[in-house]
Amino acid sequence: MTTEEIIQISGKLTLEDFIKYNHYHLGKLLKVYFVLCFIVLFFVFQIPMSGDIILIILISGIPSLLLSSLLYYFAKRTRRHFAVREYKSDQLIKLTISYTFKQEGVTQVVRKSQNQYEWTDFLKAREHKEMYLLYLSKNKAMVLPKRFFQTEDQMRRFKSLIVQNLSQTELEND
Repeated sequence: MTTEEIIQISGKLTLEDFIKYNHYHLGKLLKVYFVLCFIVLFFVFQIPMSGDIILIILISGIPSLLLSSLLYYFAKRTRRHFAVREYKSDQLIKLTISYTFKQEGVTQVVRKSQNQYEWTDFLKAREHKEMYLLYLSKNKAMVLPKRFFQTEDQMRRFKSLIVQNLSQTELEND
């Protein structure tokens, strides 16, 4: 890859893109939430019981599993609701966003606004089935749907640029 090489992409984030980003971003947290709910509920249900361990596990485990599943489902629905609300309230996210990637860094253009990022500004990069996420902080990422890229070769060169410039050895896949 030459130092003069430039990769340019652009597109509009859809509501579905934003919901997917939110799903990927908070997915592990929800799984931890489910496990913690199950453990806490299991111990709450088994406290008043004594006797056969198999019977205790069955009698405590089934209601714990059902309740923690309901809480998990509620948390997923709530997360989706907040993602939709956030997307609808953010007018800039609905506009066409252009990105230019090169050895020196990343340029993001929305309307007349231009942001320059150096590669050291990014904490990590993640590749998912539908998108790439370049994290600027623990809770803020550049969302780059794969449909923004015009060719497979452009995606391959983008991944190569990420690997070269981020401190991680390779792009993390989920």
